[in-house]
Amino acid sequence: RACVLLPEEERPEFHFISELKAEVVVLRELGAILPPLHAFSHRKASPPLERWRAASKSLRRGHWPISLESLATRLKLTALFPLQSSLGEKFPVPWIGWIPDFQHKRLPHYFSDEELKRRDREFQQLIRECSHLVVSSQDSDGDLMRWFEADKNRASILRFHAMIDPRWLEGAAEQTARTFQLPEKYLMFPSQFWVHKNHERLLQALSIVKREGARDVAVVFTGFQKDYRKPGHFTKIQNLTVELDLQPNVHYLGLLPRHDQIQLLRRAAAIVQPSYCEGWSSLVEDCRSLGKKIYLSDLPIHREQDPPNAVFFNPDRAEELAAHLKRDWDSLAPGPNWVDESQALVQSRERGIRFARDFLNIIARAVR
Repeated sequence: RACVLLPEEERPEFHFISELKAEVVVLRELGAILPPLHAFSHRKASPPLERWRAASKSLRRGHWPISLESLATRLKLTALFPLQSSLGEKFPVPWIGWIPDFQHKRLPHYFSDEELKRRDREFQQLIRECSHLVVSSQDSDGDLMRWFEADKNRASILRFHAMIDPRWLEGAAEQTARTFQLPEKYLMFPSQFWVHKNHERLLQALSIVKREGARDVAVVFTGFQKDYRKPGHFTKIQNLTVELDLQPNVHYLGLLPRHDQIQLLRRAAAIVQPSYCEGWSSLVEDCRSLGKKIYLSDLPIHREQDPPNAVFFNPDRAEELAAHLKRDWDSLAPGPNWVDESQALVQSRERGIRFARDFLNIIARAVR
């Protein structure tokens, strides 16, 4: 989306490459600007049995089995991006690694010893063997240099910007909220139910606000409801909802199509992000692109993102978040706010062009 904003002579030719088993729903949502989509079945570097199984699966689905190496060579790709596991030093095309964040270093108590060692090993291999490495923030760049052996000349910061489809702003946000039987006014926290996302503090803050008089305060949660590290985490959140007598105030909607999620974000009176750790938060970027007010955990990465209309709070102090919400609740209004959205759309275009050029500069560095 960002690169389409560039003058025609600057636009690169894109190809989307996916394993056959991978979901392509997100890619399809790009609609008319969807580049050619290619599937590969296996890696040449994989063990023989694994290659045979992948080839068999490909043939059963009516596709001739092709390796990622062969596909990249046939398409004459300049570079391949993003990779979160190594393709090895002998891969025939320059490839760019991406590390979203260093959560296992910042919050090691959320991981087993075995996973901590595995992540360290895989991150270091990725850093060592990639043609170039991308991290999403200055904050993450500091983590990279602090905890791993990395060459600063082979690493770049790419701060992504969420490009909202302008057609989504024509959607019926109020009708979408009504379809999900949501109250007239609500807060929203769209996020996976991973333990570091800190849903508990938001529920505790909500309980304080309700107890102190705002009985109609409400929050909508969306997102995947399992965390492999803490299998019972979502159940714990549900139990806390009952303990705090918040059942009428809390709405769990699970995973939603992107279009529905955007409409509910637009309709929300404000967004809350209480997370303990982020890379470059896509939720913050969505709020920037939609002109939404956001209550944000006071992390260095969130300060670096510096979204307009943000209120920061200590993620360990539910009472601090509650004080902000109690102060603002009566004055918050359901969206969409057409003025804020229109201004955000203009700014989004400018940020998108800068983002696209940053991306192309990184490709050029990787190839050099």
